[in-house]
Amino acid sequence: LVDKSPDGIYVFQDDMFKLCNRKFIEESGYTLEELKTKKFWELVHPEDRGLVRRKGQARESGKAVPGHYEFRGVRKDGSVIYLELWATAIKYEGRPAAMGILRNITERKRLQEEILRGHRQLEEFGKIANIILQERDLRRILEAIARAVKEYSGFNRVAIITLDEGFQVKEVAFAGLSEAEIEAWKGGKKISPEERRQIFQSQFRISDSYYIPHDQVPWERDRGIPSKVSPKETDDWHPRDYLYIPLYGREGIVVGLISVDDPVDGRAPTEAKLKPIEIFASLAATAIENARMYQELRTRLDELERWHRVTVDRELKMIELKNRIKGLEKRLNGSRNKV
Repeated sequence: LVDKSPDGIYVFQDDMFKLCNRKFIEESGYTLEELKTKKFWELVHPEDRGLVRRKGQARESGKAVPGHYEFRGVRKDGSVIYLELWATAIKYEGRPAAMGILRNITERKRLQEEILRGHRQLEEFGKIANIILQERDLRRILEAIARAVKEYSGFNRVAIITLDEGFQVKEVAFAGLSEAEIEAWKGGKKISPEERRQIFQSQFRISDSYYIPHDQVPWERDRGIPSKVSPKETDDWHPRDYLYIPLYGREGIVVGLISVDDPVDGRAPTEAKLKPIEIFASLAATAIENARMYQELRTRLDELERWHRVTVDRELKMIELKNRIKGLEKRLNGSRNKV
């Protein structure tokens, strides 16, 4: 029955494992012989080790301690898993020991984190929307969006650029880059408008974004800012890969791009991973369109104000001219009466 349990079961006594069921052995990645040479806390994540060790020693000595808690374990291959433990003090072969039931809750933790991250993203979407409504400075809006993308998208470096009708860069906002890197970008070689148009090839498209693997990049390698990571530090993402999220304005016209780099998980993008960034992209596009509409309105108001001033000046001059004519008529009439 113990070996058929879906949870890991163990008995720990005299600083060594006395019993481990099949599930416990499977989750640890060690063989039974290897486990017999290990102390329980050696299988615990270093940051949780002190807590687990104190609880285990207290329980084994007969003290009353909480028997249900969570901690992180480390498998033989170094991977980290989340575990839920129910432990109790028992007598094993006539002497005090600790018995525990361990359940792998890594997937549950991942789902909880995704839900929590989703709530935080929704809050951030609301904050950005308010900034767009209240702020008139496009640069400050884009910087706020860039910081939010870095915080909630899973990428360590972010750049947002606005484009004119000729695909020339107008405004740029960064997050996750040092001042030296930003200055290097300003003075370095950049993707030309013609090269920028090559981003939108169908073979690069994922969802509403464009992912360009390093071996398919349609421009020279020395463009942009070099990645901070090496290929050894990533999974299926290469440091010279490119990922762009277009900002679409009215009538589907591209008004800018979000570029992200150095994924936290070292992996190439998926549709699910891109969705939050694409929402931020739509907010950025709205900000750009609002800024352009505001600028157009401001320009028209300035023109109207200038026209109004010219009109008022003309009216004032006409009134002044009429008054002069009236004055002249009075003087002429006075002269006639004298004659």
